[in-house]
Amino acid sequence: MHTGFGSSPFGSMGNHTGEADADTLDSEEINRLLSDPSGKIDGRVLADVLEALAIRMNARSLSYWQHYCGPTAYEDNDNIPAGYTYLAQLVAHDLVANVAPVPRLEKPTEFAHRDNRAQRLILDTLYGGGPLSTPAPYHVAKVEGGKAILFRLGRVGMNETERRNLRSHEDGILEDGPARDIPRTSCPFLNDNPRRGFTDTMLTDPRNDDNLLVSQLTTIFLELHNHMAAVSVPSRRHPSSENEEHALYRHFVVVRKAVAAVYRRIVVNDLLSRLLDKEIYDRYRNAGTDIPDPHVCPDHQGTVLSPYRMPPEFPHAVFRSLHAMVRGRYDLNDDLRKEIFVTIRDVLDRTSSRRPNLVPLSRNWLVDWRFFFELEDGFKPNLSRRLLPDVGHGTLATDSHFPSPGKNRKGGLYFIDLLRGAGSKVEPVRDLIARLPSGDLHRSELLHNENDRKTKILKWLKETSAGVTSDAMAGFIAENPPLYFFTLFEAAHDKCGSRLGILGSTITAEVIFGAYASTHSVIEEDARIQDILDSTFGSDVPDTMPKLIRFLQSNGQLGFPVP
Repeated sequence: MHTGFGSSPFGSMGNHTGEADADTLDSEEINRLLSDPSGKIDGRVLADVLEALAIRMNARSLSYWQHYCGPTAYEDNDNIPAGYTYLAQLVAHDLVANVAPVPRLEKPTEFAHRDNRAQRLILDTLYGGGPLSTPAPYHVAKVEGGKAILFRLGRVGMNETERRNLRSHEDGILEDGPARDIPRTSCPFLNDNPRRGFTDTMLTDPRNDDNLLVSQLTTIFLELHNHMAAVSVPSRRHPSSENEEHALYRHFVVVRKAVAAVYRRIVVNDLLSRLLDKEIYDRYRNAGTDIPDPHVCPDHQGTVLSPYRMPPEFPHAVFRSLHAMVRGRYDLNDDLRKEIFVTIRDVLDRTSSRRPNLVPLSRNWLVDWRFFFELEDGFKPNLSRRLLPDVGHGTLATDSHFPSPGKNRKGGLYFIDLLRGAGSKVEPVRDLIARLPSGDLHRSELLHNENDRKTKILKWLKETSAGVTSDAMAGFIAENPPLYFFTLFEAAHDKCGSRLGILGSTITAEVIFGAYASTHSVIEEDARIQDILDSTFGSDVPDTMPKLIRFLQSNGQLGFPVP
């Protein structure tokens, strides 16, 4: 066992992370260092090992998993329609708001986990500080002196084929087009180089324009807020006194909490029930707000997980492994399905940051949610990909959207994910496993038998000749599997990739149910939200994405301008 960096080389790359960009070692030198228990494993060696592992993951040989799961161990995951891939991304944004570190010169990694989320799972990713401190996302009332309590939405543009014929000063917006996009803008008066299109989003969290699907999903919750605010507002008349102004703002705050309550019901009852090991899910779900103390993910200052500190194991390994669920292509709606194959690159391109000339979103690129959630009996939506370490060699592995650190590095996004985990003080897998309850340990041979775990990882590594080319490197990975990789390996081995395994589920449950419990008094225990929920939904408050989408559609949303 190598102990050059903490208790495992993959536990932390320390201040050597930058060496991934430095000169690489030749294969003989790498093998010598990996084979020598006293050898110090620096950033260059780790980067080479992680690159080799990413290349092996990209090779996508499914014969290993078909041995355990049969011929069904292919791409489609019937348990998780593709919409939940992007709901999970929105939840990740709501749990973690990383900002660029400002390290001390003598301790470069000291502030690697700086996070601006003081309260989690309350839709801060949409609301920010509200209209008083982050006004850009909010609609300004037409009446003089009115308060902004509604979200702005963006009207869609003409079809992209029509837009190609526009002159340079035309933007292709349809004045009567449905308000189905996130709010976008561009300013021709700034001193930077102007680009055609809408280059900026009017969002609290720009990450919610990371791709077409997460931005369209964001729009669902913006429309939900606007609908709930409109149907439950006590008075639409112009406020004539300070007290009435305060009352309108208090109404905004209560609506915000009511929207968060619906969102949290969906996360707990719909997303997590599909994603987590069933026994882990039931244990945490039934505990309510009295959840077990975190034991797998301790705070790295020696105390248990607090609501003010996010353990790096979750954002930099376990939840990031859900990138494996992303498909290479999607059906977005009936019209596009007849015309083109919509690739993941197309989905990534339609953002203000990457291809502003393609936004605002064209009307023929609006997402029909039947293709992403189970909305209609007999209509099969896009499915997510199974959670397998054999992620394939598609866009996420090769596209220039995900340039690999260092010169000529391969592996794309998966290499970047592995490298991020190694540089974020993620705890070694063996230490995390050791803290699992004994009952959970013995539900999985992979967890309670370390020799069996190493043997199975070695067998998988040698299924192909890609990436991991030496016994020394294969043995090193089997001895010290990165948590990001092991999360996928465990899900594949114990669940045939249909959901997370026991370790991945426990870490996810501790973080998300912990966030739910720590903010329950702020949201669910606020008695004022019940009137909003009753006036909006009656007795049938949505607790799944299909129920929420059907509700909005039945009330003139998701296709029509907000009143």
